Amino acid sequence: MDGPASAVSDPAGVDAELGFFAGPHGEIPLACWWPTASHRNSACIIHCPAFAEEMNRSRHMVARQARAFAANGYAVVVPDLAGTGDSPAELAEASWAAWREEILHLVAEVRAAGYSKVVLWGLRLGCLLAVEVAALVEKPLAGLLLWQPLQSGRQQMAQFLRLAAAGAMLAGDKASSATLRAELDAGGGVDIAGYHLSAALYRGICGAQLGQSLPSSTAVALLEVLPDSERGLGAASRKQVEDWASQGINVQAACVGGESFWATQELGFADPLLARSVEEVRRIAPSPSAATVVEPRRLSISRCSRDGALRAVSWDCGGDHLVGMLHEAGVSADSDIGVVIAVGGPQYRVGSHRQFFRLASALAEAGVPALRFDYRGMGDAEGELGGFLTIAPDIDSAVSALQRECPRVCRVVLWGLCDAATAVLAYAPGDERVAGLVVANPWVYSPGNAARVRVKSYYLRRLTSGDFWRKLVAGRLKPGSSLKEFGQTLFAAVGQGGGAKGRDKASAQQPDDSGARAGSAGEMGPDLVANVADAADRLAVPLLLVLSGRDFTAQEFEQALGRDRALARAFERRNVRTERLPAADHTFSQPPVRARVEALSCEFLQAMGGAER
Repeated sequence: MDGPASAVSDPAGVDAELGFFAGPHGEIPLACWWPTASHRNSACIIHCPAFAEEMNRSRHMVARQARAFAANGYAVVVPDLAGTGDSPAELAEASWAAWREEILHLVAEVRAAGYSKVVLWGLRLGCLLAVEVAALVEKPLAGLLLWQPLQSGRQQMAQFLRLAAAGAMLAGDKASSATLRAELDAGGGVDIAGYHLSAALYRGICGAQLGQSLPSSTAVALLEVLPDSERGLGAASRKQVEDWASQGINVQAACVGGESFWATQELGFADPLLARSVEEVRRIAPSPSAATVVEPRRLSISRCSRDGALRAVSWDCGGDHLVGMLHEAGVSADSDIGVVIAVGGPQYRVGSHRQFFRLASALAEAGVPALRFDYRGMGDAEGELGGFLTIAPDIDSAVSALQRECPRVCRVVLWGLCDAATAVLAYAPGDERVAGLVVANPWVYSPGNAARVRVKSYYLRRLTSGDFWRKLVAGRLKPGSSLKEFGQTLFAAVGQGGGAKGRDKASAQQPDDSGARAGSAGEMGPDLVANVADAADRLAVPLLLVLSGRDFTAQEFEQALGRDRALARAFERRNVRTERLPAADHTFSQPPVRARVEALSCEFLQAMGGAER
């Protein structure tokens, strides 16, 4: 079913397109936003993404900005570089040089398509890639738009290694940033938060610098985001702006208000950044007069990957454009089961450390087509985010999209993690097409349960830690503030009821107190424990419950099981199978654990007559 990339026309004069484009080292997945002919410009903006989870957490903001650019006449190309996003390659195979060559290739291709002006738009580490390409191209770029740039790749790697060391500490391992750095310097690779970082990629990133000489005709806009924009640019950015200005570069810089969306645990937003970026691009690549416009053409993007393993899919949900990626390599012609993966948290369709890309690939290889998608307000999807309990129409539309793409599929299994697990549980009893569910670490937040988990899992572990007492004796801790925090948490744990008599409306709170995801409770009421129990009790189809041993969300669910008899009864029914993974974190980032979750999912489908392994 190859053909043109998946495209939907937007009423605002923007065509969104998802597909695959031939690159120098294999196919490059592209999300593109094309202005319609009535307001088309002769400029194209190519995005250089952030790294790892920063890229995932930023995707909704990148898509929002892309739509704003396209509505103003600019074509926008957002690539998934090798080993990232929807790329068929693995990160272990990627290199900084290969990423640079992919961006250079896209610059050449959009110029060949008739775009006379090219702007590179970088985010965080992607800014360093954009600057490097700008310094290398034979014909100067129109300009650079730099969002929250790092000063060096070494800065990114130091942050990434600290993340690994923190994860190792929580797992009881003694690994430190220095140990991991030594292993990389010696030519080995390391696994960090679900990503395999090779020595080659590490060295390439460490060598990247923001402070490079640029052609004098390349304009630059450098924008930073802070909750309090009056604080202004950071010192390092101010110095870089001064250096470029001294070279004769036309550079503008500003600090705008907003959240650090690339780093927040839930979706963050910075609307002033969107408006200011449009202004800066208009300065860098102003629209030519109608008489001088040469009509550019769109890049030729294929809906399917070359090997047929992946297919871009798009559809309408309540007037909004949703997108997904369908995995179907190895799917047998007579399979009547398919899987829809709902993504939660601040992620988009690939999931943390590409966990859902890998899961969907494993399911397809086992003979079951799997669709992962962005629901409204997430990732590349249009629409406003209403909260995880309002996505029933999105799930319904995704099930229909899967069946349109795979007409043989009449039985659908829903797979969800965290708040998406709760959402699919709420949805499933009302759709007869749903033949089974896999729910991992379901979200049943309440202030009391969360406090009890923190007392048991954090404070008790701290009190039995030799390191804690050594720091206390050495005077490196503030016992007064620590005791105050402990007392407040203990009061919340004791004072908030968690059983049937002590529930309160706060239990429907989103996975972050910021309110960024707050919305109507949809088909569930405000009491998540009661409503999850009711949904599971009404469910007649098989259900696989997966719980991690090293995850607060799973521990809170376990607490609720122990305190709420109705919830416990619902998950003790014969159609429910529970698998506990003691070594697992929230997103199953460790390779052996991830493989176990994939195997459990395949076994579950095999028992239903679907998967072949």
